[in-house]
Amino acid sequence: MNRVLNKSWFSFDKKEETRESIILIMLALLIPMFLGKLISLVFGENSLVTSNSQVIIGTIVNSLLIVSALNIKGIKKIIGVIIVPSVASVLGGYLFGSASVAMVWMIPGIWVGNLIFVYVFKKLMIEKKINYFLTGLCAVTFKSLIIFGVFSLLNAFGVFPSSVIDTIKYSMGIMQGFTGILGLLLGYLIYTSYRY
Repeated sequence: MNRVLNKSWFSFDKKEETRESIILIMLALLIPMFLGKLISLVFGENSLVTSNSQVIIGTIVNSLLIVSALNIKGIKKIIGVIIVPSVASVLGGYLFGSASVAMVWMIPGIWVGNLIFVYVFKKLMIEKKINYFLTGLCAVTFKSLIIFGVFSLLNAFGVFPSSVIDTIKYSMGIMQGFTGILGLLLGYLIYTSYRY
């Protein structure tokens, strides 16, 4: 696994790669923690935009994972972008509302899903030279299945209060695939900007 994680699509010198890594980690922290609240302040508590803030934030986070996979070498530099968004979302308390406390149980599963997402990008696109979109669809599928699988397992053991099961099921199910696909599209725009 380390051999694959030590590859990148773009070649940066060590200083550029460190700067890129720090920027990605900061965005991975700040966006899930504060963007939902900012959207609510700008558009109002009951607006369509506010009610879909998970779509916006999830899309951006998935694109950050893609940029990390393509630009950053080594697990030590990538790990922040893998783990920080889920922790920031729960600590921010806005994204999942009343389900935020129960979401703590999902954090390790989300980390594994994010790691596999990054790994698949590195393995298929960088190492195997497979098309960006085909790679992305594989990565989104694996990530979604892992995260929903962890939810299903925890739910089978009665970990989640019944009042939040539907919210978490939706967030860890279809929403993972949807934001993954949108993140793939946003990531492609970012990816192409690095190429030129």
